[in-house]
Amino acid sequence: MSGMAIDYTITIGNIIEICSIVGGGLLVLWTLKADVNSLKSGAQTLKTEFSGMQAEIKKLTDILVNLADIRGEIRVHDTRITSAEQDIRELRHGDGFVRGPRGVDREYP
Repeated sequence: MSGMAIDYTITIGNIIEICSIVGGGLLVLWTLKADVNSLKSGAQTLKTEFSGMQAEIKKLTDILVNLADIRGEIRVHDTRITSAEQDIRELRHGDGFVRGPRGVDREYP
C-alpha cells in the first residue's frame, strides 16, 4: 500500500481543537442573539417614538389649519374695517346719508 495513509488516532490536541471550534461557534451564536435582541428593542423604541411624532405632526397640522382659518377671519374683518373707514371718510366730507341743509334725505326739518 503505497499511497496515502490515513491516521485514525485522536489526540488531546484534536479534542481541544474540536471543543474550541464548537465553543467559538456557540459564542458567535450567543453574540448574534444578543445583537438581534438589541436591534428588536431598538426597533420597538423607534416605533414608539415614531407614533409619538405622528401624533405631534397631527397636532401641528390642526394648529396650522386653525391658523389659516384665523387669517381668513382677519382678512374679512380687515375688509369690513376698511369699508367702515371709507364710509366715515365720506361722511366727514359731506357725502353719504346726510344731504343738503334740511337733514337726512329731506325727511327731517
